[in-house]
Amino acid sequence: MEWLQDIFRRLGNLRLEELQASDWLPLLVVLLISCTAAVVLSLYYSIFFERRSTGSDIHRAFPALGTAITGIFICLQFSLPLSLGLLGALSIVRFRTPIKEPEEIGFLMLLIASAICCATLNFLLLVMILGLSLLVLTSMRYAPWCFGRRTAVASLVVTTRVADFDRLLPELTKLARTASRGATVDAITECDGDCTITLSLYAGKVEQLSSLQSRARDLVGDGEVSLFLQRSLEL
Repeated sequence: MEWLQDIFRRLGNLRLEELQASDWLPLLVVLLISCTAAVVLSLYYSIFFERRSTGSDIHRAFPALGTAITGIFICLQFSLPLSLGLLGALSIVRFRTPIKEPEEIGFLMLLIASAICCATLNFLLLVMILGLSLLVLTSMRYAPWCFGRRTAVASLVVTTRVADFDRLLPELTKLARTASRGATVDAITECDGDCTITLSLYAGKVEQLSSLQSRARDLVGDGEVSLFLQRSLEL
């Protein structure tokens, strides 16, 4: 293990100018650290956001992107003409796959920040960024009320006759709030003598929501009751 200790000792004393030297080992270690940080961010994405159906699975490219961005910034630090030429070259790049979730932009910024930290040998800041982002992501999952409006886990859509609307609405809302705390009525539409009520559900497991749908069907009778999941739920 002496060789490993020697690498980290040399890495701690490393200066930017030494990355241009003929010794390739410090440069390789920097790129490996950048790739490892990108893998960690990819794991964060998989744990917190991969189950969303609208994502573009951009996290699969994080290891390659992180390593490439680190290499680019290392080169740019020693060549002003190269940096200006790179700006012109990158102006023709276009994303063919749209970024559908705002969280993906945040992860891309984290990836770029971690790559710059590696390129500038600021590893303490890299550790702080990864640790703080994990703390924030965990808080967003288990305390969503801290970050604004919650995201609904499912929608319950009930279609019944207009004549039964006044009787069913109070009972449906009471039933929904009993099964899913904080449930709200999002929309009420009327067409051809039928009335459609849309309720948003913010909590509950698959069994609870399925039971809610069954009880709502018994309450409505001849009407239609549909349950739409907004994101995947644990069994």
